[in-house]
Amino acid sequence: MLAFSVNKNSSALVQSRSRIKLIRNIFLLIFAISIGYSIYYISQALPVLTGFGAKHLCSCHFVAERTEQSVLSTELARYPYRLADYQIDSEEQSASSSIFGVAARKAIYRPGAGCVLLVNDAALPEVTQLQHLTAQTTSGYTIPENTDSLNAVDYTQLQSALDWSFAEPDPEQLKNTKAVVVVYDDTLVTEGYASDFSAQTRMPGWSMTKSIINAMVGISVRQSDIDINKPAPVPAWQKEDDPRQNISWDDLLRMSSGLAWDETYFGVSDVTRMLYLSEDMAEVAINQPLEEEPGEEWYYSSGTTNILSSLLRQHWGDEAYYALPYQQLFRPLGMTSVVMETDLSGTFVGSSYMMATARDWAKFGLLYYHDGVWQGKRILPEGWVNYTTKPVEDAPFRKYGAQFWLNAGERNRPDQREFPDVPTELFFAEGFDGQSVFVLPDHKLVIVRLGVTARGNFDKNYFLREVIKAFPSKN
Repeated sequence: MLAFSVNKNSSALVQSRSRIKLIRNIFLLIFAISIGYSIYYISQALPVLTGFGAKHLCSCHFVAERTEQSVLSTELARYPYRLADYQIDSEEQSASSSIFGVAARKAIYRPGAGCVLLVNDAALPEVTQLQHLTAQTTSGYTIPENTDSLNAVDYTQLQSALDWSFAEPDPEQLKNTKAVVVVYDDTLVTEGYASDFSAQTRMPGWSMTKSIINAMVGISVRQSDIDINKPAPVPAWQKEDDPRQNISWDDLLRMSSGLAWDETYFGVSDVTRMLYLSEDMAEVAINQPLEEEPGEEWYYSSGTTNILSSLLRQHWGDEAYYALPYQQLFRPLGMTSVVMETDLSGTFVGSSYMMATARDWAKFGLLYYHDGVWQGKRILPEGWVNYTTKPVEDAPFRKYGAQFWLNAGERNRPDQREFPDVPTELFFAEGFDGQSVFVLPDHKLVIVRLGVTARGNFDKNYFLREVIKAFPSKN
């Protein structure tokens, strides 16, 4: 009996040790996998971080002509960008970024064509034509300034709204407004700028560039045989069994393509791979699989806009494609400051990369305020602005149209809308960091607000409400 008891206890001890060993080995395996994944993720994420820094510093320094210190103390002072090291090379006209000596990235400036982020030793695209086009766009329409007080305007109220937009009462939630321009009835009634910024400072529109692509598609519809209700002729989708061949231009314009897409800007996602790790940005989106039926579900996707930009290039050919925005849009409007940037394939980055002064952004808003007509000349097709501002029904609050944002509100419940204190007529271009061009046709208003603002730190609903109060009520 004693021997049996010892053997039994010994067997239990062996089993216990085996379980402990198994658990330890599983823990070590999980730990090793976690470490491996972390190393892989960091190896992918760091080039995104430094890629953003190098590209943005390059554009803000060489295109916007801001000092290196101005950029480092604003956009790149935020976490995690402040972890990186930055360098400007004036002779090479480049900006570089690295973090802890690794993940080094470089962006190169090309006069007239802005900056492009280098990827995989790819060759720089030829931009001679863009240099020529931007050099030609040097003069044009100037928005008349208000030299005499307009009786209809409450200037005290307007100044109060302007002062609020730049005030910083909370150091933990900075508004970081850099520019405000208010145009009423085609007259510039007020504007304001932060220190180091002025009416001549080009500022990034980020996703407001998507609305420029809306205009480029509209001009193309008016001047050629593009039918936005027909399938988008993307070559990679034309195999007989590929369901993506049913995606229309309209689906892309309304961000209802059904293509799988991750628009997360932290770490590595579809959108950050596209913007900071790819030579051909449109190709990243084109290669996405279909996740939903085209036209059935709205999902915000910068990739679809770059597909549109690529389609326009394919439709027109390089020479006419590069000339399209400058000769058919910017020059007629007198938008003399504009620089549209390309990716390494030479395609305009329609999702994100256009720079212009606040006044020039206002001119773009005025085109839509005037229903696509400028100085008596029709630029956008008749009905295009109505098409643009028709809500996507399944977008939250029906807040999206065709590459423009809306304030339409829920069907039959317009009080449930993005900006509850602002009329439902509002539509606007919007970009990262709080860039906005607001259009209120019935109130005769175009309002531009540009900044470097963390999400939620600038109350657009309050700002717009207070500006609108300064002007006559809608008839």
